[in-house]
Amino acid sequence: MELTIQTLAEIVGGRLRMAAMPPLGGWWEPIAHVVTDLREVGPGDVLIASDDLLAQRPCWNAEAFDRGALGVIHAGPGLEPWAGRFSIQVQDTAWALWQVARTARSEFNGQIITVAGSVGKTITCSMIRTVLGLASGTDLELSAALPSQVLRLANSERCAVLETDAEDDGEFDAAMHLSMPHVFVGIHLPDSVHATSIMLPDDSQLIVGPTAGALPTEKRHTAQITFGRHSSCDVTATHVLCRPGELSFVVDGQLANLPVWGRHLLDNALAAWAVGRAMGVCDADIATRLARVHLPAARCEVMHASGMTFINDNVGMSPQARFAALELLDMVDAARRIVVCQSDHSDDAGHDLNFNRWNEFVEVGGADLLIALGHGADDIIAGATRAGMPASHCMRCADSHGAAKEISTFLQKDDVLLFSGVDLEVVQRVLAPFQNTVSDATARSAAA
Repeated sequence: MELTIQTLAEIVGGRLRMAAMPPLGGWWEPIAHVVTDLREVGPGDVLIASDDLLAQRPCWNAEAFDRGALGVIHAGPGLEPWAGRFSIQVQDTAWALWQVARTARSEFNGQIITVAGSVGKTITCSMIRTVLGLASGTDLELSAALPSQVLRLANSERCAVLETDAEDDGEFDAAMHLSMPHVFVGIHLPDSVHATSIMLPDDSQLIVGPTAGALPTEKRHTAQITFGRHSSCDVTATHVLCRPGELSFVVDGQLANLPVWGRHLLDNALAAWAVGRAMGVCDADIATRLARVHLPAARCEVMHASGMTFINDNVGMSPQARFAALELLDMVDAARRIVVCQSDHSDDAGHDLNFNRWNEFVEVGGADLLIALGHGADDIIAGATRAGMPASHCMRCADSHGAAKEISTFLQKDDVLLFSGVDLEVVQRVLAPFQNTVSDATARSAAA
C-alpha cells in the first residue's frame, strides 16, 4: 500500500498537525508502513494508537517518535509532533484503522484465505501456509487483530492467510466485508453462526469443517467443500494413528505423516488439505509439505530437557485447547505429571473454575501434582480439590515471579510439566537452568 501524509489524512479524516519544521516532502511525504503495535514502529512508519496503548503507556508518542515514526494517529487531546513529523487527531482510532485496512485490502492483488472459528484458527492458518508454501507468521502477526493483519498485506505476495476472531453474524459480516476472501475456512464455528449465513463474495469458495460441515444439502454454498472425520465429508481421513510426536492418516489413498503431538490436530490438517485442493495443490504435494510443518510456539509446545518433558500451553485458553493439552500430558510416559496453572484475577475465579473443567486435570491428564500461581491460586486449588485432587498434592505460589525457583527445586528426571495459562516470564525462568539442553520435541502441536 502506497500512502502519503495527504492521502492518509483523507482516508482517516480528523485533524492533521504538521510540526513547526514539517517533513521534507510536506503533504506528499511517503509513508513506509502503517502499524498498530508500538514494537513494530520503524523509520518512516505511522502508528495508529489504540485506546489501550494510550492508557498503558503515557509516553507512547515519545516512544513512537524515538523509534523513527513519521507520524501518529490518535484520539483524545491533541499532541505536538516532533520536528519533521506529524500527527492526526481522530474521534475513533478503531474506525480509522478499519478505513486504512479497507484501503490496503482494495490495493492487494493476491488471493485471500480467511480462517474463522472458536478454536484452532492459528494452527489451521499455519498448516495452510505450509501447504501453500507461504512464509510462517511472526509472534506479533499471529496475535494481531484482522485489520492489523490486512495492513501487512504486500503486493509481492501471491496469496495471504488471515485469521478473524468474529463470533456472531454481525462480526462475521464485517470481517468478510474487510477481507473479501477468495476462500473462507470455518473450523469449529461458534454455535451462533451458520456457514450459509456468512456473506461471502460471489466467486469465493466456502470450506467448512466440524459443526458446520453437516449442512442440509439444499442450503450448501455452490462452491462448498466440507472436511472432518465423518465419511460424508468431501475431505476426510481414515487409518488415523496418533503416537508421541507423530500423527498419521490417509486421505483418498494418500498417506500423510505429520511431526506433531496430538489427535486434536487432525481437523486442522484436514482443513489445510481442503484449502490445498481448492488452490490446485495435488494430494501428494500436500502430504509432502505437511510432513515438514512447524507449528507456533506456546500452543501445546512439547520440549525435552535433562530427562524431563515440558508442555507449554499458554495461548489456548478455551476448554477444547485445555482438554487437548491434558491429552498430551497423559500421552507422555512420566514418573510424575505436574500441572502449573495461573490466575491473576481472583474475582474471576468462579468463571475460571468452570472454564478449566478441573476434574479433567485428574481424569484426563492424570495429574499427580497441581501448582497454582497468581492472586487466584487459592480458588484454583479449591476447584481442583472439589474435583478430586488431594489437597496434599496441591501447591500454592501467590507470587508468580518467585514461583519459578520453587518449581525448579523439586523437578526430577522423568517428570512431565504442563504450563497452562502461565506468564511467559515464569516459563522462561523454569527452563533457564536447562537452556543448554532444551530441545523441541519431534514437533509442536496446538489447539488455538
